[in-house]
Amino acid sequence: MGYAARGARRPRYTLTDAVANNAMHPDSFWIPSTEARSSLKEGSLVKLIFNYSDRQPSERMWVLVTEVVGNDEAYVGTLNNDPLARHMHFGEQIEFAPKHIIDIHGPEHERIGKVLTIAASARSCRELADELIAFHESEGTLDAESRDCFSRMGNLPNSCLDGATDYVRSVALGWIPR
Repeated sequence: MGYAARGARRPRYTLTDAVANNAMHPDSFWIPSTEARSSLKEGSLVKLIFNYSDRQPSERMWVLVTEVVGNDEAYVGTLNNDPLARHMHFGEQIEFAPKHIIDIHGPEHERIGKVLTIAASARSCRELADELIAFHESEGTLDAESRDCFSRMGNLPNSCLDGATDYVRSVALGWIPR
């Protein structure tokens, strides 16, 4: 059974059952442990496989967990990739279960999730810049060059917010080892 975005009339995609694929191909289709897949927290970054009904190829994409449903029985998150599928978009809400997760970024990647959350929730360039400065100050990672860059970002008109958040996302996602 696949999940569709909340409010969708019919599923535009299904999600691969990673547990079933792992059972069929245990040597070549690795997945995280049941415990890891069933104990995510808000801010976790997970990878899912999206299968489309319109003959487009499947895509493996990152989703930022925004809500834990029930007793870790299901999750809600936001898409953190720019999909090839035209009918999907960055930030789209995704519902999924532990069985759909093919990869999880561990605690060392929590800062990626935090930065992606800042980028997704900013309502102005000034807010984005201020939140990034505060985050990097709290992490002890704010140098003079970064402060200057964020300050200049904060002076951009709000019409540039999409471009600024795209830039922040690409930098943060660039921290993910491939």
